[in-house]
Amino acid sequence: QMGMIIGTAAYMAPEQARGKPADRRADIWAFGCVLYEMLTGRRPFGGDDISMILAAVLKEDVDFTALPPETPASVRRLLRRSLEKDPRKRLSSIADARLELDDREQAEADHSTPASHPWRPRVIWGALGALAAAVAAGVIVSSRSGPPATNPVVRSQITLSDKALVLLGERAMALAPDGSAIIFSAAGSNEEQRLYRRSLADETITAIPGTDGGLSPTFSPDGQWLAFQSRGLLRKMRAGGGAVTSYGEALHQGASFGPDGTLIFNQQHGGGLFRIRPGAAKAEPLTTVDRTGGEAGHHWPDVLPDGRHVIYTAEVDGKPYSEARIMLLSLETGQSRALIDGGSDARYIPTGHIVYWRLGDLWAVPFDLRSLQSSGTPVVVVKNVMLAEANGVAYFSVAASGTMAYVPGPDAEGERSAVLVDRSGAVRPITTERRAYAHASVSRDGTRLALTVIAANDSLYTLEIDRGALTRVTFEAENSRPVWSPDGTRLALSRHSEGEVRQVHLVAADGGAAPAILRKSDRTESPDDWSRVGNVLAFTRVEEGTGADIWTMPMDGDRKARPWLSTRFEEFQPHFSPDGRWIAYMSTESGRTEVYVRSYPDGAAKRQVSFDGGLEPRWSGDGRELFYRRDDQVLATDVTAADGELRFSVPRVLFKGNYLIGNTVRAWSTWDVLPDGKRFVFIQDFARPRTSVTLVQNWFQELKKN
Repeated sequence: QMGMIIGTAAYMAPEQARGKPADRRADIWAFGCVLYEMLTGRRPFGGDDISMILAAVLKEDVDFTALPPETPASVRRLLRRSLEKDPRKRLSSIADARLELDDREQAEADHSTPASHPWRPRVIWGALGALAAAVAAGVIVSSRSGPPATNPVVRSQITLSDKALVLLGERAMALAPDGSAIIFSAAGSNEEQRLYRRSLADETITAIPGTDGGLSPTFSPDGQWLAFQSRGLLRKMRAGGGAVTSYGEALHQGASFGPDGTLIFNQQHGGGLFRIRPGAAKAEPLTTVDRTGGEAGHHWPDVLPDGRHVIYTAEVDGKPYSEARIMLLSLETGQSRALIDGGSDARYIPTGHIVYWRLGDLWAVPFDLRSLQSSGTPVVVVKNVMLAEANGVAYFSVAASGTMAYVPGPDAEGERSAVLVDRSGAVRPITTERRAYAHASVSRDGTRLALTVIAANDSLYTLEIDRGALTRVTFEAENSRPVWSPDGTRLALSRHSEGEVRQVHLVAADGGAAPAILRKSDRTESPDDWSRVGNVLAFTRVEEGTGADIWTMPMDGDRKARPWLSTRFEEFQPHFSPDGRWIAYMSTESGRTEVYVRSYPDGAAKRQVSFDGGLEPRWSGDGRELFYRRDDQVLATDVTAADGELRFSVPRVLFKGNYLIGNTVRAWSTWDVLPDGKRFVFIQDFARPRTSVTLVQNWFQELKKN
């Protein structure tokens, strides 16, 4: 039974306010509250209503300076031990309180006369009597009482950590089914994201070993297992920690456990759902996207409690996710049917509702698990919840215990502009409309910019830098991460197609033809740079054993791709020097992401350029400077050649600015340098980094009213 309150909230212990099980230590807390009030004439926690009082109980410290100056040290210690927010550190019973007081009284008796504090026994035993009366009257009801009364709904803003919550179009957090903790993906400056655990009882935050690159956490229904994505692959581990199992299967846009341990998941944007059973070596396909019926992909599965049915989102081609469909899949027949018209990222809730995102809010509709039918009219239950418009993930999580958490809106990616910045940091916008821009790449002549616009299907655009004219280049599938050919007539790009991993394609820069595949691959590959000397394409390839590696492909002759740098570390974002003799790149070999330079093509000579973290290296047009980023800084180092080697000056900060930056080993190109080395293109993100979420305890009490 949960610890409950029937009368005033003023004496409720923190664990009761959180809806957790309560024991006699909650009585100790109430005793401390009564004693404090009798000594000071005021309650330790106040507020205008229940929610404010409970928020104070959870967040505020007791003002012990309000105690009368003559209050003995023994009483002060007793109060502190009684009003300890962590029940593990609190006195365990009223008997312990009396023993502690008696021990302190005896110790103090040797140093004071009885007349020095004659009021103390009367006050203490008065508080104990008040507590006994309160328990008898049912004001305070612990786990030893009968059926619980209704817990109040409590809303609070909680900081997950000092690191930014990673909102990369995957689920960012998952509440444990019992509501005891929240698992979330976060990254600090120049850090790869990983999963963290924040206890909701004592607020401790710990990094989870083995989850580097972690995204999209999801719990098994019993809370024993945690599935997540790392570097594009589906992985699983015990929720309490331990060895990580990698399935060797891609994970993108959601996974959900069945009660038997089966995992239902999506492998790529625009694809269908897959299932991997416990002990199976390979996933099996479950759904096929109905292209002729207007579907563009199946995402965000949620297995129902019976383990035989799944709800999921069917993206509608060319439509926003408010116009997607919530579908019901039978795992026995393989058949799907529409359940809700208009919405995304649906979850079944134990109150007998389906909750989903639509038009910026969370909506709920009653759902019968026996008839598998919804009933009634959908209603808004939480307003202003963030969505990633690129793929329809809503940033919220609900625990079976009744706690929910969400990231307030608006959408995660739509508030961006492309800007031109000079070496002093002066900014000039070059796009007139704020959109979900990403992947900036400047043409060799410095007149045009290639961009990705993130949407249901990512598309490539070119932008005339001086005029601001925007032209769409791609129209089908997901196209991103453009790289200009040396002559400016073509773009290499990363493309997602139905049934395929991300592969390198070529497209005419004027959009006159559909992209054509450059080479078939069974691994994710994305282009990074195209050398003007030698006509060689450099790209990043993600391998299961070695992670991100750097490959090269001559664009003349046989076009045979070869690994150029493959180690047990991550190497990515290669960029050729203007003379084609060197490659600058990022690597994690030092334990964090740094910038390195190696000779090309032999790779024999290597120099580390950054030493305090470095990202996204870029050469000046004449090769005399190398630029890179660190946090909000743009740094430059002078480059000189001597005896066949490169030498680098001490890096200096050119300017600072709040611009989009890739902070993971899957980082895309978020900036570029014009050939003159005097101007830079950035994506300015107007959305602030998120480090906190809104927590709603006992949320089911609200939901049951609908």
